[in-house]
This record gives sequence, C-alpha cells and structure tokens, in this order.
Amino acid sequence: MNSEFLEKSLFTYGQASLLNTEEYGYINLNCSNSGDINIYDLPTKIHCYSNMFNVEKLVYHGLKNEVLNKDMAILVRNNKYNFPTSPTLELYAYRLYQCQRAIDVNINAQKTPVMVLCDENSRLTMLNLYKKYDGNEPFIFANKNNLKLEDITSIKTDAPYVADKLRVELKEIFNEVLTFLGINNIQTEKKERLITDEANCNNEIINLNLKSFLEPRQKACEQFNELYNLSGNNAISVQVNSDLHNVIKETMSTITDLKKELDDIDNEGEVKE
Repeated sequence: MNSEFLEKSLFTYGQASLLNTEEYGYINLNCSNSGDINIYDLPTKIHCYSNMFNVEKLVYHGLKNEVLNKDMAILVRNNKYNFPTSPTLELYAYRLYQCQRAIDVNINAQKTPVMVLCDENSRLTMLNLYKKYDGNEPFIFANKNNLKLEDITSIKTDAPYVADKLRVELKEIFNEVLTFLGINNIQTEKKERLITDEANCNNEIINLNLKSFLEPRQKACEQFNELYNLSGNNAISVQVNSDLHNVIKETMSTITDLKKELDDIDNEGEVKE
C-alpha cells in the first residue's frame, strides 16, 4: 500500500479504501459510495478505483452483526463527515494571495503616489515616459519643444504605508491554516507576553483539529487489522509527526521561561528603587 496516495485521496475526495485483491494484494484506492446505506448512514458497498483498475466491494464497518469476509473493503474517512481538505486550503490560499497582492500594490504605491494630468496630444508621450519611470528605467526626452512643462500637472494620490500591518494579517492567516491542520504554531515573538490560559486554549484547538483527522484513520487501521487478522509487525497503524504531549510540554516550558524573564525584570526594578 502507498500512504502518500492514500493521503492524496483523502485530501482530494474526503475518503479512500483499503482492500485485498488477487492482482495486487493489499492496496489502497480512491472510492465512491455504491449501493445502500446502513442504519448509521454508512455505505454498505463502495466502488474502489484508480488508473486502469476498478472494483466494487462490500464494506466492513466492524459492527457485531457483520460477517467477516476477506473479500470486503475498509472505508477510510478524512474526518467524521467525509469532508475533503482541499476546498478549505484553497480558500486559505486565496486569502493569502489577496493579502500578498495587497502588500505588493501598497509597496508599489509608495514609489509612484502621483497621478499625471496632460492634454490628449501629450497622452502617448507621458504614458511612455511613465512606463520607464515605473520600471526604474532612466529616460531622456530629446525634443524639449514638444514637452511643455506648463501643460503638465500632477495630483498626489496619498498612499499610506500599510504593508507592515498586512504582513501581520498574512501571518495570522497562515497560522489559521496550521491550526486547521493540527500543527502547533504558537507565536512567542508577539509583543505582549503569552499567558498560560492563552497557550492552553491554542493547543486545545490544535489538538481537536488533529484528532478530527487522526481518529478516523486509526479506526480504519483497526478495522483492517481485524478483517484480515493482522497483528504485531504485520498490522498497520497511524503515527503523527509530533507527540501531542511534547507539544504541550514545550509550550509550557516557553511560558515558564517568559515568566522567569518577567520576574527577573521586576526584581531588577525593585533593586534600583
């Protein structure tokens, strides 16, 4: 089986399948619901497919009234509601694009915060000159008789510099992405100091999001091992890249260090007084 293809299926379609075939042995494929649904709104049959291969299989859900049949398949869900990850990340990607584009426009506006006014006869001339100016290209206009300064006026457009604030917003959006994916992203460089409740709340949200992805995968592994009677080194399982306990422990350590730093500053101030 291929874990990368499995995660790609879950990311794109919200569900995938684990099964055993005569042609390839144990494999994982894309899948779509087929046939009826049971009393818990779960499909009784799924259509498993990929490039040059497709097959229909009954689904094993681990219910007591189900008869074990090794020709059945396991339904792997991306989360409890079978929602794919891709639409949410596409939305965040669009927001990141909008924010970055606003930063680019605002920075560019600092270079040319003017609007040039001229008559229609000078329009093409001024347009060509402005393109050179906007492109950081020095220009020399040879015929001074055709360019009358008294016929040219400009209006200042007043573009305030807000790129720094937009960068903060860009980081906030990216941190939301990481939180959604269950990745720790606590920010210790912020000006105001972190407090314990704030850090705990942040970690709790991250852990809940991580569990929403992790638990359905763990359940599918349990059902697969039960269906095919696999145990020990032959059993399949799911592992996360970081231990949740270590994440929380590391965060608490950071808070402790910050508190100690503040205490040292207070003690130093008392000595000076």
